[in-house]
Amino acid sequence: MSQELGITCPEEHEALEEKYRVLQHKLRDRLEKLNLNLGEIAIMHERAEMAEQAREKNRFAMTLLLDEFKQVLQDFDTCSEIDDERRNKLKAIYEKMLDIQNDERKASEELINYEISNSKNCVSHVAEDVAERVRVEESNNVEDSLDYFDKKEEEHTLRQAERNNEVQNINKELALQESLVSELIKNATQETAESRKNIIEMEQELKRLHAEKEEHLQAVHAHNVSSNDIATSHKSKLAHKQVSRKEDMPSFKQGYHPLLRNHWNYVKFIEDIKLSSGESKEQEDSFFALPDETIRIILKYLDMRSFCRMSQVNKRLNNLTQDPILFRSLNLRNLKKEYSKDSYFCYDKILFYFASKCKDLQQLDLTASCISELDFVNFLQSCGHCLTHLRLSHCNFVDKLSLLKISQICKNLKVLDLSYCPLGRMDQEVSSLENLEFLENLDVRDSDIRPEPLCKILQKTRRMRELNLNFFLRQGDWLGWDKTPFEALHLDAITIQLKNSCPDLEIIDLSSHMITSRGIHALAECKNLRKLTMMEMNYSNRDGTIHTIDKHSWRRLFSFCQCLEEVNLIDLHRDQSSINECVYEGLTLCKNLRQLYLWDISSFAILEQCPKLHTIYVMRKWPDDDTRDRQAFIAQAKEKYPHVSILEYQKGVHEDDVEWWGW
Repeated sequence: MSQELGITCPEEHEALEEKYRVLQHKLRDRLEKLNLNLGEIAIMHERAEMAEQAREKNRFAMTLLLDEFKQVLQDFDTCSEIDDERRNKLKAIYEKMLDIQNDERKASEELINYEISNSKNCVSHVAEDVAERVRVEESNNVEDSLDYFDKKEEEHTLRQAERNNEVQNINKELALQESLVSELIKNATQETAESRKNIIEMEQELKRLHAEKEEHLQAVHAHNVSSNDIATSHKSKLAHKQVSRKEDMPSFKQGYHPLLRNHWNYVKFIEDIKLSSGESKEQEDSFFALPDETIRIILKYLDMRSFCRMSQVNKRLNNLTQDPILFRSLNLRNLKKEYSKDSYFCYDKILFYFASKCKDLQQLDLTASCISELDFVNFLQSCGHCLTHLRLSHCNFVDKLSLLKISQICKNLKVLDLSYCPLGRMDQEVSSLENLEFLENLDVRDSDIRPEPLCKILQKTRRMRELNLNFFLRQGDWLGWDKTPFEALHLDAITIQLKNSCPDLEIIDLSSHMITSRGIHALAECKNLRKLTMMEMNYSNRDGTIHTIDKHSWRRLFSFCQCLEEVNLIDLHRDQSSINECVYEGLTLCKNLRQLYLWDISSFAILEQCPKLHTIYVMRKWPDDDTRDRQAFIAQAKEKYPHVSILEYQKGVHEDDVEWWGW
């Protein structure tokens, strides 16, 4: 432009324009480098955050590992099978892990302090940069400002390199810690596996020694019996002067051991008996050499009388038999005074004897035991808070006070057996059992329980899975505690309560009670039912009113309850063939049926439409019935369906001349 106008610029202006272009070029280069540095800073910042997160995860994993390792050490301290050398090794590893955790904490604190000091330096550098820029602008010294940018760029590059080195060092430390932790976990796992293997080997060796001990004891007993018989015979022979050392003894060949064929073998047998006695003593010594934990395992398999005798052998066994772990389950079935053959064993105070030992008792079985109600209540107050299983079948001491204490103390009961206990006339006390909200199995067979208290119990026990209401004895066959005859229940109200309150019901026995179509409809809503028993049902009231169940109700029951695997309908309608046909037709809808009990079978429909059925029990016909057609049908069914077993369900007689069913 200046050339076109013919104006020439001074040389100083051209020099300034040249410097201005150079500065613009350098400024663009610096801006590009600054953008690159900012990108690298952002990336390094993200890496630092990721490293911090990884460090926190490792720290948390290390804390959990230390807790688990500490628990393992505590378990080893209580376990006598682990020797001191292995325990010390594990403690050394635990201390190393603690040192690593402490070093990691110190490194974190140093890193935090370093970042704070760096931030302060950065603030001071920023202030210096601002002051320097002000001085540069005031002096308008362009060349000095360029030198200042170069210097700051170098300082920034150095600081960035230092931070990169620090991040790399942190990553290396985390990697080392991770490798060390994995190695420690591997070593601890190996140690634990070896310990378990040793325990299994010791248990196997214990079983082998126990078997050998039994064999030796039997051999010693046989030798002792034989030696006594030989000595008696020897004396009688000498009395009659018929003994000769060189003559055989034919009378002994059949009655005694083959080695006892002459008098010379008697001396040899005496020596064998002494040798066997010595081996038995060695076996006894080897038993007491076993560790306490192994002996505790042996004590778990002893019956109550043997267990009590073991506690009197020596002080060590007496102390071991006091372990509460051995008394989590107590079986005192059929405990009667006339059974006592040991003068030192007092059955009257047996519960008092166990009261101090059963603090963690979970299962108690007193079936058919003669114990006073006061002793039972006192024992329950002392040891019944942890009970989950209580069986009191055929117990005469079950009364109002017992039922109240069970409902107040045994809050965790899952299984309660009150079968053959007269519960009539105790409605209020029976209703108190509704406090047992964790109850899953209730057995009240032949207990004369009434529908009202039973419904109250079922209303609160929503976890009920098994209910037994079998009224095995017919009306008037057995008298209750007040000499009144037991009566069959009307089941409609009970099954309706089951439908509303017990959705998990799986097993139920309703034998010998009364039920109508309404009750069957309610029972059909228990869709998790697996086992159903309805033997010899009662369909008439005292006034002679007969209740029948229609075909639709049976079909509804068996079509809704598709989980049914076992159905027992023996003697359901002995004299009503039309009703039986409705029942059999409904059974064909049970596709998961596996086992079936029937009065009779005369059709292949059930066999064809129940593919999982494998066993059918059929009631034996009475002597005046013609069984030829039935036998021919069964033979044909076995040939056509070989996977199904058709067996005969027979009638037996109870020891008290009360009829019962068996096979």
